[in-house]
Amino acid sequence: MVQIDPKKIRVVKAEQKHFKSVVFIAREDIDLLGWLPTTAFKAAIDKGHILVAEDDKRVYGFVEFGAVTKPKWTIHKIAVIKPARRYGIGGLLIQGLIKLAGEVRAIVTGK
Repeated sequence: MVQIDPKKIRVVKAEQKHFKSVVFIAREDIDLLGWLPTTAFKAAIDKGHILVAEDDKRVYGFVEFGAVTKPKWTIHKIAVIKPARRYGIGGLLIQGLIKLAGEVRAIVTGK
């Protein structure tokens, strides 16, 4: 059983060290998310288009996003491992994405 303390979960930009966890989570819900080659996840991580929710033990979920038309972003995928659902992790991922969007907007607009 997974022991989860939502207060200890942080949302960060994914790095290549998170790659295997992101692929595992995506494959766990392949029927909902659809199939993507693993190279697509590597590319999204390299572009800074994946955030992960993690603590010191593991990655619990991810959100993949991208700019379809600048400055608008689109959420492509969001997933949380099954044992970690109902702890607010999806909400934390969305909050992290909103925070990142605000930071990017401030840099771009100077506000």
